[in-house]
Amino acid sequence: MAEMSAKEQAELRKLKAQRRMATATLIAMGAFTAAMFAVDVERVNALGDISNLFYLSGAGIVGAYMGTSVWMSKK
Repeated sequence: MAEMSAKEQAELRKLKAQRRMATATLIAMGAFTAAMFAVDVERVNALGDISNLFYLSGAGIVGAYMGTSVWMSKK
C-alpha cells in the first residue's frame, strides 16, 4: 500500500475529528434525554430553555457533519 502524503493524512485526521465530534454530540444528547426522566419536574421546567438550545446546537453539529459527509462523497 502506498504511503499517504502529508495532505492526505491531515485530511484523514480532520475527518476523524469531525466524526468523533458528531458521535460525542449524539451520545450527549441521548444521555441528556435519559437524565431528564430521572430529574424532578421543577428542574426539568427550569432547564427548558437551556435544553432547547442544547438540542438545536447538537442537531446543527450532527446535521453539518452528515451534510458535509454526503457532499464530500459525491465529489
